[in-house]
Amino acid sequence: MSAGITSVLAPRGGTLELGGTLTQQRGTWRETRWLFRHDRFAMTGLALVALIAVLAIVAPLIALLVGHTPNQTFDAMVTAQGLPRGPSASFLFGGDQVGRDVFVRTIYGARTSLTVALTAAVVSTILGLLIGMVAGYYGGFVDVVLSRIIDVFLALPILLFAISISTVASVTTAGALGGLLKPGIGLVTAVIAFFSWPYLARIVRGQVIALREREFVQAAQVLGAGDARIMWHEVLPNVISPVLVYLTLIVPSNVLFEAALSYFGLGVPESTPSWGQMLADATANSLFTYAWWMMLFPGLFLFITMLGFNLIGDGVRDAFDKTSGSAAATG
Repeated sequence: MSAGITSVLAPRGGTLELGGTLTQQRGTWRETRWLFRHDRFAMTGLALVALIAVLAIVAPLIALLVGHTPNQTFDAMVTAQGLPRGPSASFLFGGDQVGRDVFVRTIYGARTSLTVALTAAVVSTILGLLIGMVAGYYGGFVDVVLSRIIDVFLALPILLFAISISTVASVTTAGALGGLLKPGIGLVTAVIAFFSWPYLARIVRGQVIALREREFVQAAQVLGAGDARIMWHEVLPNVISPVLVYLTLIVPSNVLFEAALSYFGLGVPESTPSWGQMLADATANSLFTYAWWMMLFPGLFLFITMLGFNLIGDGVRDAFDKTSGSAAATG
């Protein structure tokens, strides 16, 4: 193979093992990881998320140790006037309006929020990446059709449609559409993912439109590489940085979205602890003016989780930006 073709097959994110490309890509990723690990704010965010994740994972063990299940009620945690009692040695975060342990429900709420947020983020990222790559790479009629679909989704009032879908599915325990849409974590996850993918699809589409005219893509086409191989081996590595940034930044939005749906009573069922649902219980009849712990602790966990993911997202974005800047300066 000639030196000219070898050189155009060696972009910053290229993957063909020609002209030192693979070594260059590994060096780029190594530099990005180094920058991320040395970002104190990003490491702080990672530590916060890790703490919440560990609590979520060991929630059943903690519940077993304290002897309280998330839906177990205790008459001793409700006064004669029907008001919840505050924190104590046995109930670290106090009780709620029916005498349930707020501490146990809070850590179980982390399981709900992280499961919904991460699953919805992965699903929406995969959808947005695939649709954006296909639209940007093929262009023409395919691009027009997919772009108009993206525009329609972006124009929809997301919260209104999410509330409508959740309401219809929650009318009965059997759900809607013959049981296809049933209230629960699965429905909430699907609703969030369904309305999140267009944002990434538009970003990826724009990146791919610019990449498909690059020399290394054209060289791969001349060498007889198929469309699927070019998109997977040549285009994808060059759009992975905005995809990873999007993935880290969409998770806190999903956490807040799930909390909002649960706050309006349209998220997970009552039997599944959720931070949004717990905040809704605290605001019912202004109960938080007396039982401040019902709002403080789930709200604090929600804040810590969102702060952690946002710090991670900022760290990932800054690391990729600095790596791109140094690569452009030396290239």
